[in-house]
Amino acid sequence: KALKPTFPIEHYRYVGMGSMWFSDFILMHKALSIKDMVSIEGGDAERAKFNKPFKCITVMEGITSDVLPDLDWGKRSIIWLDYDYELRSDVLSDLEFLAQHASSGSIVIVTNNAEAVKFGKEEKERLEKLRGLAGSLFPSPVPANAMATEGFPSFLADILFNHLEWAAMHGGKAISFYPLFNYYYSDSSRMVTVGGMLTDETDKRRLNNKLKNAKLDRKAGRNQTRINVPPLTAKEKAHLDRRLPCLKPPS
Repeated sequence: KALKPTFPIEHYRYVGMGSMWFSDFILMHKALSIKDMVSIEGGDAERAKFNKPFKCITVMEGITSDVLPDLDWGKRSIIWLDYDYELRSDVLSDLEFLAQHASSGSIVIVTNNAEAVKFGKEEKERLEKLRGLAGSLFPSPVPANAMATEGFPSFLADILFNHLEWAAMHGGKAISFYPLFNYYYSDSSRMVTVGGMLTDETDKRRLNNKLKNAKLDRKAGRNQTRINVPPLTAKEKAHLDRRLPCLKPPS
C-alpha cells in the first residue's frame, strides 16, 4: 500500500500458488484491490477451480517451471512462489526466470522451508549440499552458526537474495533486484520468506524516494525479521479482532 500511487499496485497482476485455500489471493484482492490473478496448481487443478474464492482468479494447471514461461511478463506483477519444501534446483530456476523476464516494478517473493536438517544430519553434509546448489553464489564467509538450526534461516535468505540479484544483473535488461523484506517464522516448520522489487534505474529512483517518506515497520532490506506469533484458535483470533484497532497492545 505504501508504494501507491507511484506504483499502481491495484493494476498489477498477482501470480501465486493458491492450492485449495487461496489465503494469499484473498489478502491480495481485499487489501490491494488486485483483480488480475493467476494461481499455478500442480496437483488437483479441478478441485482448485472449484474452491477459488473470486471469479477473477485463473487457475493454470502444471508445475511452476512449465507455467511461468506461458505467462505474459509485459505486465507488472506481484509473484509469490510459496514452496512448502526446502531449497532445490527448481526453486533457483524459477527465480532466475522471473528475475530475467518480469517487468521493472514487479515484486518477486519466495518462501522456502528453513529446516537445516532437510540438508543432512551433520553440519558438514548440509554445507556441502548447499554449496553444490548455490555454486559461485554461495555466501562467503560462512557464519559460524550458518548450518545450525537457529542460524540457518538467515543463511538461506542470503542464498536466495544472492541468486535473485545475480539473475537480474545477468538478464540483459539493465534490471536490478532491490531487497525489501526478509521474514523468518515457524508454524509446523521453520520457514523463510524473502522479497523485493525488480527495477530499472527510473523505478529504482522512484522506489528509493517512496521508501524515504514511507513509515514502514517491516521494510528491512536484507535484514531478517522474526515473526513470532503462536497458532491461534478461531475463538482467540475473534477475541483479538474485537479489540482492534488499538494503539497499545492489550494488557
